[in-house]
Amino acid sequence: MCYFSGHNHTSYSNASRGFPDSINRIEDLVDRAMEIGLTGMSITEHECLSSHYKLLSYRDKLQNEDKLGDFTIALGDEIYLTEDLEPGQKYYHHLLTAKTALGHKILRMISSQAWENSFTDRGLVRTPITREQLKDIMVRMNGRGHIVSSTACIGSYEAQAFLRIKAIEEAPGAIPDAQKQISEQKQNVVDFVNWNLDVFGADDFYLEIAPNSSEEQRYVNKRTWVLGQSMNVPVIFTTDSHYLSEEDREIHKAYLNSKQAEREVDDFYWTAYMMQTEQVKKYLLLDFSEDEFGQMVDNLEKIRSGIESYSLSHEQEIPRVPVNPPALSSEYTKEDLAPYKYLTSLLESSEEQDRYWSTTCLNELVKRGKNNARYLNQLDIESNTLVKVSERLKQPMTSYYNTAQKIIDIIWNEGNSLVGISRGSALGFLSNWLLDITQIDPLEYFGDLSWRHLSEHRAELPKRYWASNVNPAQGCLL
Repeated sequence: MCYFSGHNHTSYSNASRGFPDSINRIEDLVDRAMEIGLTGMSITEHECLSSHYKLLSYRDKLQNEDKLGDFTIALGDEIYLTEDLEPGQKYYHHLLTAKTALGHKILRMISSQAWENSFTDRGLVRTPITREQLKDIMVRMNGRGHIVSSTACIGSYEAQAFLRIKAIEEAPGAIPDAQKQISEQKQNVVDFVNWNLDVFGADDFYLEIAPNSSEEQRYVNKRTWVLGQSMNVPVIFTTDSHYLSEEDREIHKAYLNSKQAEREVDDFYWTAYMMQTEQVKKYLLLDFSEDEFGQMVDNLEKIRSGIESYSLSHEQEIPRVPVNPPALSSEYTKEDLAPYKYLTSLLESSEEQDRYWSTTCLNELVKRGKNNARYLNQLDIESNTLVKVSERLKQPMTSYYNTAQKIIDIIWNEGNSLVGISRGSALGFLSNWLLDITQIDPLEYFGDLSWRHLSEHRAELPKRYWASNVNPAQGCLL
């Protein structure tokens, strides 16, 4: 009996946590899961989606090599779910797993909102999202059926409520109104479950327990099972893997302690590795029957079977703003422009972006007194590059520069601000000067360096966009 592993971390979790947390590499984690016969796995970093593209790239590599088989790769996020955004509170752990491409888009929206909410509290960057914010995103995106919601580890909302109940039960005489407080905690858990059922639906909400022999974890596990039975919510187990195997436990402990003061890590991290099925059973059969364990495995399989295969890759899209091509200056005749093959092709293009770019550049040559063969030839060289790159990208490359012109115009005129200086090769493109993206005439200072900025042999957007906006006439930086 194999299982789907739905809660795992890699080194990508470390940066978002602000301290070392996991020693797993993406490829090693996948290899380990396949080696021990799991049916699939999900990566769920601490409020971080940065590992997802690399994970899917490795999935595709394995698939191309006929090594993936029926193994399922899923993408998730361990979020911090709160009622409000006040500091000093508990930041409850919660898992969201994307079932579809739309589900992953929703994950990105949720993560973006969480990072927009971020603040520093007790020495760490916190990235919470409120229940209200999360529900709003799910409703707006019609997200039901696209996201699996599950409680996460002993830091989840219901686990922490159960531990508060445990503390009250163990010292009833020391706590006024003990039974009332226990009732309140229980009602809070019920309300939390109902909130999840309302937002994600009964088919996509699960309660999580963990294989561990600690007193606290076993208490939470048993309470969670009873909760699931009473509210008809399926229970799953996850290993919350931060290292690969039991043999790596001491290495992981040393890693955790290497960056900070000594920390007590044994209780929480003792079983935080990717376990074989028999290892999980050894812990869970302390409190559950074989049949109950089988139900948990079946629930994990239900999650796995609902995960669709999708990609995060797409063709690069060139930014585009609306343009209105101006009339060409009367200084030009058809015969004047006939020698410039590529420039002419842009002038006669069916694409408005091409016509705007070429007409604007030609009109600026007239305005700036540069309407001569040398400048027209340079503009034709750049037109050649733009035509070739456009053909390979299947989009008008001219729209990239038209967009940049618009952005700078907004900054100067509508934003009443400055365009700062920056490194870049855009200075070598004559057309950038004609569009007022840069402020130096390259032919006057160093000739043709357009190839440094954009080349037909590199069918991609320029990596260095902004050039130094230097006005030599004024002797200042703009």
